[in-house]
Order: sequence, then C-alpha cells, then structure tokens
Amino acid sequence: MPALRPVLALLTSLVLAPSAWGMQLDSHLNLDRLRPADATPVLDSERVAITDYLRANLGEPYRFGAAGGRQGFDCSGLVQRAYEAAGLEVPRLSREQMRAGEPVSLDDLRAGDLLFYRMQANAPQRLHVVVYVGEGRAIHASVTHRKVREIDITRDTWVKRLIAARTLL
Repeated sequence: MPALRPVLALLTSLVLAPSAWGMQLDSHLNLDRLRPADATPVLDSERVAITDYLRANLGEPYRFGAAGGRQGFDCSGLVQRAYEAAGLEVPRLSREQMRAGEPVSLDDLRAGDLLFYRMQANAPQRLHVVVYVGEGRAIHASVTHRKVREIDITRDTWVKRLIAARTLL
C-alpha cells in the first residue's frame, strides 16, 4: 500500500485541485465561505448511485408534482428518485427532505448532499432543492429552464438564496 501513496497523491491533486473561487454568503447563514470542499472522491456506493442517476437524467423535462418516468421531475421528485436509485428512501417534499437531513457545513459538502434555496420572497414556505455533485456544481430540476440541468452554485443567484445544507448520507 505505501507504494500507492505517491500515485494516490497525484490523482488526488489532479481530481481535487481547488478552484480559484470563493464567495461570501449572506451573513444570516453564519457560514464561512462557499468553495469546492469535495475533499474526497465520490467512493461511497450510495453517492455514486445518486450522482450517476442525476447525470443520466440531465435534460429530462421539469413538471411540477412529477417524480420521474415520462412525466419528468420537479426538484424534490428528482431527489427522491436519485436516492431510490441508491436504495435509500427519502421524503417526497423538499421541506420534509430538509427536516430529514442533518446540517452540514459548506466546507464539508460531498456529492449527494442537498442544498435548499428560497427562490421567491413572496412564498417563503416554498423551498427549492438541488443535489451537490462536487466542485461547486449541483444538479436540479429547473423551473426556469424546464428541465434537469447542472448548475454552478457559486453564482450570485444561488449564493444569495441559500438557506440550508443537509446530508442524508
């Protein structure tokens, strides 16, 4: 195993090299910085299954209330199906998913963890959920773009609306 250490160190530096970005979060979140913190590669079988499912469904249609199949997905339906692909049960609604998870700092985010956003000031009870996939990226069912897509969560649009980060794994 010691002979593998230099190889693992090289692979880790190539795969996990820190990006040159960092943004301050809103002060009410009381979190330090938003930065890629995927300190370990996605190795857990559940995390792999979740991210594989999400990537396989990129481009699928968005439809409010839908949870997969020919109907498409809404944000929490996509999360529910991705976790089912990993053999895990999660609640159907984003608010319930947030309650079910354990808080996780942005520095400790790993692929498969969930980020929750308040997208409409006039509807504070409505939450949007995305699944972190590493390197400052997430996959979600987008109302705006009407499909499942990958996003950069370091963009101001996302940073300003973040209200919680949770892990269910």
